[in-house]
This record gives sequence, structure tokens and C-alpha cells, in this order.
Amino acid sequence: MAGKKKTPDQAVQAVVLREAGYSLPAIAAQLEISVSTTQRLLKRHPAVVGATTQALIAKAREELINSVFGLESVQLVAASLAAGELSALDLIRLRLTEAIESLCSGLM
Repeated sequence: MAGKKKTPDQAVQAVVLREAGYSLPAIAAQLEISVSTTQRLLKRHPAVVGATTQALIAKAREELINSVFGLESVQLVAASLAAGELSALDLIRLRLTEAIESLCSGLM
């Protein structure tokens, strides 16, 4: 089954990001596509790593850092982790309560 057709804009963005020095996983994350799709795009549209000017490279790196370490993205990751931990703690608490009740009913 064929996947969703990638847009020409994604190909252009992939080439620009690659020329700015982005890694394949970083490009894939930025464009919300898989690493293998990124590889295929760059195979069809070759990019020379580091071919852009220093100003563009600096801008791309700044955007990457902002997207990775931006307050909103950090908050989303923290909220996701906290929600997962709370769910795990609720399950542990439930199992512990069941075990204690089972032990107490066995003693009576």
C-alpha cells in the first residue's frame, strides 16, 4: 500500500534543512515524516551538506534549538511524562490496595 504523497514543499524544506546541516532524524521530525521518507526525498533531490551561507545555517540552527528547547515543547514533554507517571502510580496504588484487602480477608 502506497503512503501519502509528499508535497514539493516538503522536498524543498528537506533540501534546505539538509544543506543547513540538519541530520536526517532532525529533518524528519521537523517535517513530521519518517526518516526513510526523508532519505527518499533527499535521494530524489540531492543536497550538499553545508552548501548554504553561514547566515542561513545560523538561522536554521537557531530554529532547531528553539523548537527543541522552547518552553512550550519542554512543557508538553514534561506534562506527558507526568501524566504517564501518575497513571502508573494509580495502577500501583490500585494493585497494592487489592493485595492488602486480599491479605486482610485471608486473616479473618
